[in-house]
Amino acid sequence: MFALQSNRSVPMGAITTYQVIDLFDRGLAVVRAWIAARHTRACLESLSDAQLADVGLKRGDIDAIAARLARHHA
Repeated sequence: MFALQSNRSVPMGAITTYQVIDLFDRGLAVVRAWIAARHTRACLESLSDAQLADVGLKRGDIDAIAARLARHHA
């Protein structure tokens, strides 16, 4: 087993820079999930009741499916 030990510290501001980038990345993931949920909702709402029934859905299920999709992708 190989272990590397170092006494060097990280450059000043590196942790803060990482935290800012991570925050931005998480925010972007939330926006992408919201867009995907909105697109899914619009597609499902464009289907007729018969088409929704063919895939085992009711019109009242659309919001729950879009919300679940947003939580899953976020």
